Amino acid sequence: MTDDDVKSRYNIYINTTTKILLSIFICAATYKRGMMRLLVILISVLLAVFLPAAESAPESYVFMSDEIISVTDEFFKDDLIIHRAEYDVVDILFPLNALNKDLYAHHTLLFFVLADFSSGQRVDKGLYVRRDGQITKLLDSARVSASAKDHTSTAYFGTANGLYHYNAQNNTAERYGTITEGIISLVKANGNDTIYVLTDDYILYKVTDQGTNKERIDKPANVRDIVFDINDNLFLHTSDKTVHIMNRGGLQKIEGLDENPTYLKIYKGPFFVNDAIALIANNMSHLVFADGTVGVGHCEYFVKPTAYSLQPILLQHYGYKKNIYELNFLQGWQSHFTGALQRFAMRKQSAIASYSSAFKRFLEN
Repeated sequence: MTDDDVKSRYNIYINTTTKILLSIFICAATYKRGMMRLLVILISVLLAVFLPAAESAPESYVFMSDEIISVTDEFFKDDLIIHRAEYDVVDILFPLNALNKDLYAHHTLLFFVLADFSSGQRVDKGLYVRRDGQITKLLDSARVSASAKDHTSTAYFGTANGLYHYNAQNNTAERYGTITEGIISLVKANGNDTIYVLTDDYILYKVTDQGTNKERIDKPANVRDIVFDINDNLFLHTSDKTVHIMNRGGLQKIEGLDENPTYLKIYKGPFFVNDAIALIANNMSHLVFADGTVGVGHCEYFVKPTAYSLQPILLQHYGYKKNIYELNFLQGWQSHFTGALQRFAMRKQSAIASYSSAFKRFLEN
């Protein structure tokens, strides 16, 4: 797919404002020279979004000609660490539901899963919740987590022996339904109780009736990971390192990705795009849309985080080298940044506030 093709595709799916924000999601968070360039790019783009001239903002923010942004070890600074773990962080979930409705009152909730690979095999080391800065272990054998974009106050966890869900009142994880198989991936639908789970033996099930009914899905075969977009289109990564989409229109294979990539990771796309997910194929990042088209990659990952949570854009979390890193442009950046970086951010704080308000409305709706 050429740049012209991709531009046409983006014009169909998103307006100028969303195009600009997409570039933040794919590239800005990983710019090679660290936080200064990150904030310069981010705030400059936000100005283009929220100033009156946004309708005519240049497309160069999304289509960056031949420039490739390199993601290196320099990005992961110690002052961004919010938790140091004993084992690798393999899953991070920042729920975009009522669990984080008080985000702007400094009440946040984050789930993460740890695993030990020192023996050459994965050993589960537990599911934890970080609630208002306090860490609590919820389960010993959890692998993955998921939540819907709705007004519920829960999340769902796949473990070595079935499904669990979060009890926010008691800050505990409780058994959900009758599923007993080991689960390695799951997604939760919006607005109903449907959950898709992928088991230890790579069998995909649709789970309904509050976890008591499961329907086996045989196609595609050999699924290795699953992700929902906001509109509940199901994206599936299979053992032959291809990606498929399952929705009401049936099953479709994604074309346009590198064949037989050595590395393939799918994860949730930005909150303002309803019909796309993000992925890394080999070292390049892409957005993949529900109609099967693939955006041009502009970020090259020379290091690979072990976990990603990027949906909120201005609040991003990464698992890397047994740490959780947080980029928070919603709160506290005035004291977090210093010197020229702080002065620049202060001059542009109205733009940050505007996008922060937009995300707040998203959480409330």
